[in-house]
Order: sequence, then structure tokens, then C-alpha cells
Amino acid sequence: MPTYQYRARNKEGEVITSSLDADSEPQVIAQLEALGNLPITVSLVKKKEEPKFKFSLGGKIGPKILTVFTRQLATMIRAGVPIIACLNTLMAESENERFKQVLREVKMDIQEGKTLSRALSLHPKVFSQLYTNTVLSGEAGGALDVTLKRLATLLEHEAEIQANIKAATRYPVIVIVGITIAFFVLVTTVVPKFASVFAASKVALPLATRILIGVDYGIRHYWFYIIPSILFLGFGLWKYIQTEQGKYQWDWLKLKLPIFGPLSTKIAASRFAQTLSTLSRSGLPILKTLDIVGLTIGNVVIGKEINKLSASVTEGKGLAEPLLEGKFFPPLVSHMVAIGEQSGHLDEMLDSLQQHYDQEINSTVKNLTTLIEPVLTVALGVIVLFIALGIFLPMWNLASAVK
Repeated sequence: MPTYQYRARNKEGEVITSSLDADSEPQVIAQLEALGNLPITVSLVKKKEEPKFKFSLGGKIGPKILTVFTRQLATMIRAGVPIIACLNTLMAESENERFKQVLREVKMDIQEGKTLSRALSLHPKVFSQLYTNTVLSGEAGGALDVTLKRLATLLEHEAEIQANIKAATRYPVIVIVGITIAFFVLVTTVVPKFASVFAASKVALPLATRILIGVDYGIRHYWFYIIPSILFLGFGLWKYIQTEQGKYQWDWLKLKLPIFGPLSTKIAASRFAQTLSTLSRSGLPILKTLDIVGLTIGNVVIGKEINKLSASVTEGKGLAEPLLEGKFFPPLVSHMVAIGEQSGHLDEMLDSLQQHYDQEINSTVKNLTTLIEPVLTVALGVIVLFIALGIFLPMWNLASAVK
């Protein structure tokens, strides 16, 4: 998006000079007038101002910190507190030093004449594109407090879903780690003791035993190759997932996984409904709203499906038809959107759709451990059976040979 440099006179009659991202010069003028500023000059800047990436200590800025900040800021703005005073108060109350530094820089940028949305956008690692564009729509519509309140609700919803998923997957992760550790302990401590006995007996060893002995031999003699290779492959896979093609393939795989695939689809449907509803109520244009939804949906594959909606809207069509033709959203999404478009109550239908999928998500997450337990039980049984056969079969053969 192009950057425009402007000079304008604020409500106090002071001349301010700053820059603003917009699609056109009339849009800049409209945004300035919506904020109560009188534009003097507006000119296109070829070089866009770079975001601020500064390393600072003080802990991670988690979703809880951002949610509390958003809700407190909405309350103070609704009470008529000036934005600079709001930031000073929130800085004093924050216990996260890194977040304090971010707010300090945001305050300095606002004092230089930048809008709140512009100042926040200079910290993309803290304030996402969804966050800054929602704030921008609130500024342009003159209802920043209401917009921030909706944004805080959206952030709380996202954080709650993530927390529930982490809690539900904690037990399976612990079991998998425990199985892995137990396997390597048995292979490196128990198997070597039996291997010497089996070698002296000259009894033909079963395949399972030979595999266990081979694993033990490899770990003992080639660990300095194996560990760096695993780390290198893990790092290479992580780097590949950061690429456009790798991210697409990874997100596609997540949608195809059993249990987690349908859950990912439900989360995307809920996020689509709530984000679209929040941005629409904030007064953001529908094409801009769809662009933001596609970028913040959390899945590149579904994001590309949402991008097709923009072409449909540009051609004068609705949202329901391309949603129905898509491969990933359930038919319920397109049916609810179609009813909302026909009745003129799309926001209400989106809210109902979000509530429906929230219930589905909560039900799936609560039963996630129950759904995964059979898989873990089978995996644990196979590993235990494999180790038992690898150890006890040669012993039975040895006993038979002795007899």
C-alpha cells in the first residue's frame, strides 16, 4: 500500500506533519477529516517507512497482555481520556518491560503527529495487521472505543481456543515423550546385556532382536552423526515451512490429518465468521476486510480460498456461491452467509455461525484426549510388543537349544 506524506491542522490549530498508508490521496484526506484534522498538503512518498525491529529484554508479549491492554485502552478512551494520557497510564501499570518500550515508542510517534493505527503498525511483531487495520477503521469511523472493545473480544476468543487446545494435547505429548524416552533407555541399557549372551550362544536371532541390536549399535557408535543430522533435518524442515510453498503444503497437511484436520477447519470457520463480522461492523470496506481475513485466518490454504471471495464481490456477486464452491469450508458456512445476504442481516448470521462453531470446537477439544487415547494405546502396545519379542524370543530359542 502506498505511503502519503501530509501536513494538516489539528483541532487545537497546530500544524502536524506525518505520513499515512492509504490506497489513494482522497482516502488520506477522508481519514484526516474523520479524525478532525484539516488537510493542508498531501503528497505520495515512494519509500515506505520501515517497521521498527528492536531487540529488547523483558519477556514475551503474549496474547493476554495484548488483550488486557486493548480492553483497558477502550475503557479509557470511552471515558474521554486523551490518548497520550492513556498510554502513560498503561505504561505505568504494565509489568512487561518489553511492552513498556513498545508503548513508549508508540507514544513518541503519536506526539510526532502519527495516528494511533500508524504508530501501532510500526511494531508488526506485537500488533498484527488485523489489529492495526481494525484500529484504523475505528479511527476513521469515530468509534475507536467500540472498535477496541470488539477487538479485545476477538483476541480473548482466539486466546481461549489456543489455551484449550494446548491443555487437551498436553497429556498426549507427555505420553509420546515418555514412550520415546523409555524406548531409548531399554535399547541402550537392557538390549546390550542380552546381546552379549545371544552372541555367545550362536542362536539365530529374530528380526526384531537384530533391529534392536542395530539401533543400540548405531546410537553408541554414531551418535555424533545422528544427533547433528536430526537437528539439521529439523532446522531444514522448519526453514522450508517458512517459505511460501512449504507453508502451503504444511497447512494443507494439517487440514488432512485425522482428528486435527476437522478441528482446524472448525477453528478457521469460527475465525472467518468472527473476524468478518468484527471488521464489517467497524466500517471497513468489504474488499479490505476480505484481504485482512485471508491474511489472518491462520491457514494459507483456506486464505487462498477466501481471496477468491474478493473477485466474486468485485464482479457484483455475493459471498455464498464461492464459499459453496470451495473445498474446505463446510456447506453450513455458505448457507448461513447466503441467508444473511438475502435478509440483510449478514452480521447476525456470522455471529450465529461463530457461536455454532465455537460449541463444536469446545466439544471436540474436550473429547480430544478421548479421541487420541486409542491411537496412543495402539502405538504403545506395538512398541512394547516389539521390544518384548526382540528380547524374549531369543531367550526362548536359547532355552530350546540348551534342552
